[in-house]
Amino acid sequence: MRTLWLLAMIGCGSTPEHAQPPAAAYQQRWGGLSVRDGDRLVDAPAEDVAVVRGYAAWPAKGREVDGVRLTLLTAKTDYAVGETVRVLHVLDVSVPGRGVYIMGPKRPPNELLDGALATIAPEIPDYPWVATYDGVVLPSPAIDYNYEITTYRFAAPGTHALRWRLGKVESNELTVRVR
Repeated sequence: MRTLWLLAMIGCGSTPEHAQPPAAAYQQRWGGLSVRDGDRLVDAPAEDVAVVRGYAAWPAKGREVDGVRLTLLTAKTDYAVGETVRVLHVLDVSVPGRGVYIMGPKRPPNELLDGALATIAPEIPDYPWVATYDGVVLPSPAIDYNYEITTYRFAAPGTHALRWRLGKVESNELTVRVR
């Protein structure tokens, strides 16, 4: 197997934001969602599939920077103490001319919980778009939702903020309330 380098977002920087209709055709493509079960990949639970399939209509997507948007989604925003919060990740590249590395599930680097790093740091901190990868690359515009689903459990009531950052691109702030 050869190793490819994830260079999907070369040049994410300071060009103007691109307007994106809420349900572009590429956002409707579906290739399935997998999760790990030990060493095997299996279909994600139907509840998770329903959440990520609702991305096109999700009202609070992350801000688009250079045609790239990161969005965090959950099935709901209110949870009971001790209930599992399952966080799904979407990388949306709306402009043509970029490769989108859709195979996974991949670990989502740089997820923050209440401002603190909650997942792995990027493999190359100075350029977080780069990681080892050996898989299918789709031409953009395209969506990548094949990231590991992160989970959290909170032992006490409170409000928690989740964000996902890659370079200059930052997701929506996803606020969950624990009661």
